[in-house]
Amino acid sequence: MKCTVMRLPLVVLFALFASACTGKNIATVNTELVYQKSAVSEKATNYLKAVDAELTAELTALQEKSAATAGDKKIAQNDLQKTLMDIQQRFGAEQQQVVNVLNANYKIALEKLCEKYKLDAIFASDMVLSASQAIDMTDKAIEEMNALPVEFSRLTPEKENAEKSVSQ
Repeated sequence: MKCTVMRLPLVVLFALFASACTGKNIATVNTELVYQKSAVSEKATNYLKAVDAELTAELTALQEKSAATAGDKKIAQNDLQKTLMDIQQRFGAEQQQVVNVLNANYKIALEKLCEKYKLDAIFASDMVLSASQAIDMTDKAIEEMNALPVEFSRLTPEKENAEKSVSQ
């Protein structure tokens, strides 16, 4: 049996009421803390910093080359602007890849919590009006996230197109 992760406040209130009446096992997780404190998130941040540094170096090299060329300045500026837009799009695709991986891992971590602790539902703690600290599973969610293998790899144009279609 799969548990459900919900975010809608009215659904949360109803579910909490229903679980109190039926004895269902529920938990809360602070999603923001999971994303802030997990090793996967730190790895994602470091990956994006490395990509940013690489793309910035690429742009700087092009700017220097453009400045050194004695050709038409307007053409050089247009080329530079085109390259800048391309770099921004590439970085956006890299960011989307990271978000997709983090979200997929978070979902897997929550499903593992449901399975391991026989939970019927997990609610985002910011959507619950009031709950006992005893049902908070944030630390356990972080542990589950950290236990999942994750690798980020630079996108090729083919992978970039696939990422775009996944995010749409």
